[in-house]
Amino acid sequence: MEDSGQIGAGSLMPAPSLAGHPSSESSAPVQAVCDPNLVKQYILDLIPVLLGRSDEEDAITALFAFPDAGEKCRQFANDGQVPVLYINKENEASGKEADSDEDEAMAFSFSTVTYSLSFELTWSPTHVGSIAMIKRTPVLDPILPLSTQIQIMNLPGPASVASAPSRANDSESATAVGTVALASANPYEALHAYIHHAMSPYFNAFISAKEKADAAAAATVSVAPGVSVEGPSGMARRGDDKDAQSGIPLAKKKIAELELSLLHLQQNVDIPEVRLNIHPVVIHAVEGARQDGHKRVTVDAVSPDLLADSTFLNHLQSDVNGWIKEIQKVTKLDRDPSSGTASQEINFWQSMERALNHIEEQLNGDEVVLTMQILKAAKRFHAT
Repeated sequence: MEDSGQIGAGSLMPAPSLAGHPSSESSAPVQAVCDPNLVKQYILDLIPVLLGRSDEEDAITALFAFPDAGEKCRQFANDGQVPVLYINKENEASGKEADSDEDEAMAFSFSTVTYSLSFELTWSPTHVGSIAMIKRTPVLDPILPLSTQIQIMNLPGPASVASAPSRANDSESATAVGTVALASANPYEALHAYIHHAMSPYFNAFISAKEKADAAAAATVSVAPGVSVEGPSGMARRGDDKDAQSGIPLAKKKIAELELSLLHLQQNVDIPEVRLNIHPVVIHAVEGARQDGHKRVTVDAVSPDLLADSTFLNHLQSDVNGWIKEIQKVTKLDRDPSSGTASQEINFWQSMERALNHIEEQLNGDEVVLTMQILKAAKRFHAT
């Protein structure tokens, strides 16, 4: 990967002259312009390892088919105001919406993978993940390997599990895939892992080495004859005072607090907000009945021809099946009371109560009642 950061001497562009005059020995040195193709090749080397798959070669190379991709590479390499470049991967399903767990599992095989570059991050259900390329210097130096000038961070997205090839051949496996995908939508776990396993140990290792170096330097200081030398305890007190003034203890405390907060956020169980999908014909019928002053909508508000229309009835049946799946996302939620804090347990059940009340309001609404009446009148009893 570091090979992509190496370039030959012939690929350097000559430093521009000042004010149109040839440069001389007395002129100030000018930073050589970094070829954006170096950044492009570096990205193409990164994606298969950190974000892509072996069967996505066409999608990866298509990244630079976008007109602005090359310009973003140029800005990232040579613009001091652009400190980071994100490589984003999206996974958009191209098939019809799945009506069952088995269909949902198969839908993963019919998806379109796209890559893009951006200077800002976004979050969406189709976002598989991003690679953050962070510059260590304002402008990249074409002489040095890019691996020494760029820091890399892999950021998973909510669709990171769904992007993998699905091998679920039964409803149990499909449900497992959906459960893992739902868990991957929580970024707190990834952030906590970065803090706990990388950032905090990195910071502590540096501070520990710095303290040892300072102690060794203090021990080797030559002292003039007749000058008293502090004992080890006195030197330790001076070291503690120096650390306190530099803010190191406070930084350690803040890192520990951030790590603990992210851990608590992981233990929180988010209750999804359920919105039942209503067929447009039903919505129109309810609105018309309300305008006519009817307090309760009946099946008479729908054209008799629709009651015999199998396509319309199948749509309603599919909507009802979708309601069941959406409601079960809430009713099947649970949390381990032995994990987390008492306030998290209270917040969970309060959120659950609000979610169930919201579902009940929708189920008692005119739109849902009319949908069930239509299916009952059409003798679709397995839905009612």
